[in-house]
Amino acid sequence: MDKYTLNILDQSHRGERSGRNDKEIIIHATDLINFCPRDFAICFKKKIPYHDNRYLNIGTSLTYNIGHKIQDIITSRFRKTKLLITSWECRHCGHIFFNLPTKNCVSCNSSALKAIDTRLSFPLSKGVIVSGGVDSFLLYIKDTAFSVEVKSIQRKDFEALQRPVSDHVKQLKIYLWLLKKGVKIKNNLIDSIKLNNSKGVVLYVAKEYQKMPYKPFKISSDKLTNDLLDNDIKQVKSFLKTGKLPKKICKDGYSSMARKCGRSVSCLGNKNETK
Repeated sequence: MDKYTLNILDQSHRGERSGRNDKEIIIHATDLINFCPRDFAICFKKKIPYHDNRYLNIGTSLTYNIGHKIQDIITSRFRKTKLLITSWECRHCGHIFFNLPTKNCVSCNSSALKAIDTRLSFPLSKGVIVSGGVDSFLLYIKDTAFSVEVKSIQRKDFEALQRPVSDHVKQLKIYLWLLKKGVKIKNNLIDSIKLNNSKGVVLYVAKEYQKMPYKPFKISSDKLTNDLLDNDIKQVKSFLKTGKLPKKICKDGYSSMARKCGRSVSCLGNKNETK
């Protein structure tokens, strides 16, 4: 029975993927954390997938599931305070709208609502979209709300955490940058509430017991990050317009980005330069 149970669980995880697909050409906020415009351009030009849509092993699959469930729990906690602002998806009719907590779908009046990430997107050209999904917004001062990015981590990492992880800081700053771009949120029913585009919070949640299981860190937008993001997008736009590849970032195949890049050979043009 024990082996049978394990076999059933193994079957339940089969076919799980990393969640990204390239049916639509999307540059995600998490792509922009360590972004190479040239890498994106090579994929676009050669018509190969930009994202690694790989199969997940059992451990990684379950870890992702736990992370999503913890995010759902935090959202439900925020919802109880009635200060949560997020996108809601109706499980009955599929309608999505952005609002404070509500009992019923504004389209079909069903009560089967699920809180989902709020998409911040804007088009570039030739079907290319820049997009990020904010976990939640919290109503703060009157008519103002700020973004919250939820990260669940192991106990030992949580206890040692003194400052937010740099990639998580960059991710939140990318959301703030998107808000500064004036992106329009789909079916926004509360456009009178201003979404703060200069400050937000990265919230860490311990996966195991802690007397205080939360560590929030306030993050501020900065000009340097915004300028770097503007420059990355400018290079992509130029490529889409002219077809000319952006300049190389890596000097050779030994640089940290080149070692992790699946297109380093195509980019650098010398197989002997990469390992």
